[in-house]
Amino acid sequence: MALLCQRLDIEVGDIVVNQHQTKAWRNLSQAENAYLRFDYSEIHSLLKELQPSDLRLPYDRVHYNYLNGIYALENEQDQVKALAYFQEIIDEDWLALIIFIICWLYGRHNYMKDSDHLLHHAYKIGSRFHEVYYMGRILYRLGLNANAK
Repeated sequence: MALLCQRLDIEVGDIVVNQHQTKAWRNLSQAENAYLRFDYSEIHSLLKELQPSDLRLPYDRVHYNYLNGIYALENEQDQVKALAYFQEIIDEDWLALIIFIICWLYGRHNYMKDSDHLLHHAYKIGSRFHEVYYMGRILYRLGLNANAK
């Protein structure tokens, strides 16, 4: 690549973009931190600043849809809108994580029946794709739900 750049009389750094230098990465990271502080107005403003053209990397698009889904679910209490964002995430690994997070939120808000139903679905997905990391968390949440009943 260095030889090609030399022939074109450009620097390698001009065409190779460090992910940490992109607007998408900065905004998504700041929105993730705002979510940890439950600062929903900051999450909304940071996500609203991003345009589809800013989300060039597949991971950025997944992260964007994930954060928008969480925002819709937690702040707007709009499950349909949240589901629309979550459906944009195709990867089964992300799907298991998102289902687990939704189950955790349902459990936290005492919607045990919905939480348990989704946890069993998440367990099936995790079993099929050998998602060992999520399996323990799913079973732990099922236990917490059982204790709360």
